[in-house]
Amino acid sequence: KQLAFNHFILEPLGLPSVYYLAKASGVRMTSPLPSWSEISSNIVLFLVIEDALFYWTHRLLHIPFLYRWIHKKHHQFHTPIGMATEYVHPLEYTLSNSVALFTGPFLIGCHLMTLWIWLFIR
Repeated sequence: KQLAFNHFILEPLGLPSVYYLAKASGVRMTSPLPSWSEISSNIVLFLVIEDALFYWTHRLLHIPFLYRWIHKKHHQFHTPIGMATEYVHPLEYTLSNSVALFTGPFLIGCHLMTLWIWLFIR
C-alpha cells in the first residue's frame, strides 16, 4: 500500500512542482542539444550530489525521534531488493528520494535532454 501511495498519489502531485522548479533553476529546453561530454560530466556531478544528499538525509533519519516517526517504516522491509528503497514514509520519499534526485540537475541548470537521460538512468 505504501509503495502504491508513493508512486500513484505522491509522485503525480509533485510533478507540477518539478516543472516549475526546472524552469526557475535554468534547465534549458531549447536548441542546441548538449554535447556528449557535457551530458557525461553533468551525470557524474548528479551522481555525486544525489549520493551525498541521500547519505546525509538518510543519516539524519536515524535520529531517534525521526527514526520512530518516519524512517522505521523503511526498516520493516527485510528483503534486500530495490523495491525496499521505495517502501518509505511519504516525507522520507520526498526528502531523501525525490529531492536528492532532482537537486543536481536543478543546481547545475542542465539541458532538458540531460535531465531525461538522468531520470532514465536512475
